[in-house]
Amino acid sequence: MMFVELSDVDSLGRSVDERERICREAITKWGLNEQLAQLSEECCELGAAANQLRRDRKWAREGVIEEIADVVIMCAQVGMVIDPTGKDVEQAIKQKLARLEGKLRAT
Repeated sequence: MMFVELSDVDSLGRSVDERERICREAITKWGLNEQLAQLSEECCELGAAANQLRRDRKWAREGVIEEIADVVIMCAQVGMVIDPTGKDVEQAIKQKLARLEGKLRAT
C-alpha cells in the first residue's frame, strides 16, 4: 500500500499493484532493519538536497525530486510492514493536517 497518490500507471507501464509488489519484494529480500537504515539515509539525502534548493541553487530541484521519490518508496516499504492496512498512518496524516490547518487559521 502506497501512502501517496500515484497515477494508475507509471511512465514504464507499471501499475500501482506492480509498484507495491516491487516494494514488498524489496522488504522480503533485505528485511525491515536494512530498509529502516535505507529510509534514514534517504531522509538525510532529502534534507541535504532541500538545503541546496533553499540556497537557491537552480540545479538542486532535480535532486529534491529524486530524493522525494526515494523517501516515498522507502516509506511505502516500511509502512507495509509496520502498518499493513495503512489505517494508522492515514489517521496520523489526518491528525497532522488538522493541526497544520489549526496553525494556519491561528496566524
